[in-house]
Amino acid sequence: MAHPTPRRRLAAALGAAAALLGIAACDKAEPQGPPLDVGLSFTVTKESGAIRIDYTLVNRTGDTVVVFTGIPARDTHEPPVTDPNAVYVTPRGGDSVQIAKRVFAPPEGVGLAVDFVVRGTVVAPQKSVIEAVRIPLPLTARHPYDTKTSLPAQPKKAVFCVGVAKKDAIAPNPAASGDTDARPVYAHRASVAKNQHLACGEPFDL
Repeated sequence: MAHPTPRRRLAAALGAAAALLGIAACDKAEPQGPPLDVGLSFTVTKESGAIRIDYTLVNRTGDTVVVFTGIPARDTHEPPVTDPNAVYVTPRGGDSVQIAKRVFAPPEGVGLAVDFVVRGTVVAPQKSVIEAVRIPLPLTARHPYDTKTSLPAQPKKAVFCVGVAKKDAIAPNPAASGDTDARPVYAHRASVAKNQHLACGEPFDL
């Protein structure tokens, strides 16, 4: 059996390093606000044609926080009618995806005529948010501003995340006249996203 030459070993090592760097570049940590002491627990149940995520997020801080739970079925700049099963689904690199209720910053250098919005759930210290989310399979990519985002052909892993921010650190959008929903409206905007902490669980199999 022939042993690899030093040159071949070097080439293989460089190739492996390049592959790792490619994954890291696709899955690099996003800029976000300072960590918040919140606890996220969830269970994943596979159903016929869907997955169900039952989750609890506990606010263990001494501050009131906003949890970005209220995602509309379709992105809108109007005060949204939310869908409890609506989530954003984006690639993480490799064969992994992120499933999330959160806000996103607009792409850098892109001027937007309007900001899309979500609703937040206000959570007092030591209180919790409990929800169940049913997500159809196969997963469909969704990002509020990047309509060309795509998922791996056969995603194998997913991470579930929920966006949280201190209530005093972010400003809600002015509610339109006639909006009777008690949950405040927040924009997918850099000023909100930079104060968002993403509470994420461990990856799970799809």
